Amino acid sequence: MGWSPDQVDRCSLWQFQAAADGYRRAHQSDEEAARELSLDEVDELAAFVGA
Repeated sequence: MGWSPDQVDRCSLWQFQAAADGYRRAHQSDEEAARELSLDEVDELAAFVGA
């Protein structure tokens, strides 16, 4: 993102996550965007994590 370590240190976790999310959205292409999980994939993931 181009931030110095000092700038990162001065951010709350929420502020950093919001900035990282905005940076990712602004710089990703349509091909790089995460696709929505199918119901089968959600079930597999839930079984994997034990939910």
